[in-house]
Amino acid sequence: MSNTIQRLCSNFNFLGLTATASINVLKDIQIEFGIKQENVKTPVDYTRKELEFIVLDDKNDKPKAINSKLDELKDSIEALQVKGSDTKCGIIFTPTVNGRNGCYPLSQRLSEHFGKEIRFYSGSVPKIDRQPIMSETQFDEYKKTVQSEFKNNKFSLLTATKAFGMGVNKGNIHYTFHYGIPGSMESLYQEAGRAGRDKTKFQESKAQCFVLLSKSDNADTLNLIWDRSTTLSQINELQKKIKGDINTNLFLFSLGLDVIKDEFEVIKKLHTTYSKPNQQNVHVEGSAIGSNKARTEKAIYRLNQLGVIEDWTINNFFGGGSFEVDFANFSNQTIRESLLNTIRKYDSEFSFEAVLVDEKYSLYKKILNAPKSYSETDKHILVLLQWSYDNFAYNRRQSLKNIYENCCDFADGQITSEEFKVRLENYFKFSQSSYVLQHISESPRDFVRWFEVFYQIDKNTVTDKFITKRQQESLRDNLSRFLESYMQNTGLDLISGFLRLLLDDYDNADGRNRLESSLEQISHFDQRDIDYILEQILKIGNELNPKNKNLLAESLYKHFNSYEYLMLISNALGDQFSMATIIEISAEKLKTINKKVYGGFSKVG
Repeated sequence: MSNTIQRLCSNFNFLGLTATASINVLKDIQIEFGIKQENVKTPVDYTRKELEFIVLDDKNDKPKAINSKLDELKDSIEALQVKGSDTKCGIIFTPTVNGRNGCYPLSQRLSEHFGKEIRFYSGSVPKIDRQPIMSETQFDEYKKTVQSEFKNNKFSLLTATKAFGMGVNKGNIHYTFHYGIPGSMESLYQEAGRAGRDKTKFQESKAQCFVLLSKSDNADTLNLIWDRSTTLSQINELQKKIKGDINTNLFLFSLGLDVIKDEFEVIKKLHTTYSKPNQQNVHVEGSAIGSNKARTEKAIYRLNQLGVIEDWTINNFFGGGSFEVDFANFSNQTIRESLLNTIRKYDSEFSFEAVLVDEKYSLYKKILNAPKSYSETDKHILVLLQWSYDNFAYNRRQSLKNIYENCCDFADGQITSEEFKVRLENYFKFSQSSYVLQHISESPRDFVRWFEVFYQIDKNTVTDKFITKRQQESLRDNLSRFLESYMQNTGLDLISGFLRLLLDDYDNADGRNRLESSLEQISHFDQRDIDYILEQILKIGNELNPKNKNLLAESLYKHFNSYEYLMLISNALGDQFSMATIIEISAEKLKTINKKVYGGFSKVG
């Protein structure tokens, strides 16, 4: 916590370093440590020239695919041979310790296939029939041995969970495998990036980073999973209907979620048992509220977000945990204000006024209108929990969507290995557009800035040039990183929807749905602002092909459906949808006129 560091080290400067953190993690770090945006320094270029990425469709048979590929590597680069510093080592990253895709069962299968021991590494002890294969003490010794012997080239291949890899700087890792897609682009780059560290060894041939992809064939279910409005309970049901790597990732994702009701009970019990304004050094025992250490500390953190708890220290890490807690001078009003401030750090469009009128916040409105049996503080805790879980779930799903779609494009032959790598690097790199996207993330209604990213400064002409298709693709890849971290953002949604239109991918979950969501928000702006935004939208719309002009016109007319707007759209785009709609409206008017005319004739007759 920033305030703890400042209190204990008032004259101390500290530096935080991370390589490929998501925008969401960077935002968390900034908030927790009170770091201003101008003090965040990011590399411009993330290129790793010594790495080659390869995605293989394993046809839902990973054991066969890994055996086949390792047999090839055994022949081509003498993988699995031990030659001291010339050993060509490899790591296979698995999503779990146990189970079908676990590092331990995989190591056993590979040992049998190759007739030699293949080691494994994991954070927790593997189990067979739910029983640990060794004691914790034995496992600690085993891991130390594995680390030491792998470092010293005593063996060449290791199966491992992500518990192994962070901080590893072994120069002769020639290949990595992801035994199923990881949960995000960050995970892929961080873990695959353990290869190729000694660049002198990879001047003639690159280190190879493989991903074994098990695709999902249920497109309708996938679209529901990617939909922002899909609830956590619905995701758990959808997970049962889908196969492949998406199923595995959603299962792991659901394991990391507490039920909101259960977490609420722990927070409420902690609050009613211990909370007193301005009380310092209050001794809190997790066991006293029937909770373990992790859930007790999580509850303390939630009350910190609500401005109830100022600071805390951990005295005992075992059992229910033991803490010394300092309480703030809180009240119902300060709790409400702290809740608002916490959410607005991530969603600047959020307000209690917006909750009452904006459909996208309807769930929070339902909480605030809960029966009188819930106190105001109860409601504020529930809003915080609902918002936290909504955003956590969204972030994980959106991250999964990005990595899955990019891997599918590679496996299906739509992009090459080099193009896949470009997408990966575009995701991380910071350009001038990145700074504009960062600004829009913080100020989503600064609509003048929305349209900057579609133009590049041309020093030779008075007017700026519209970005090329390659630049549109680069912007889409870079934007995908921001979309993972901002569930509701009018500006980012509009940019995303328009990019998908330009790239002929409007049916993507980041296409039509986002653009129309943005248009819904814009329809409630002041009239002068609406006019400016529509003018810019129609200007960009002229860059679309005829088919996508029709799609844009249709989406615009859903939210701006007066005849005047329809004529404006038609005159600007010259699209068939607007023209057909105008003709249809005119025909209806003629029918009405004819009825009146013929009715008049009948009366005269």
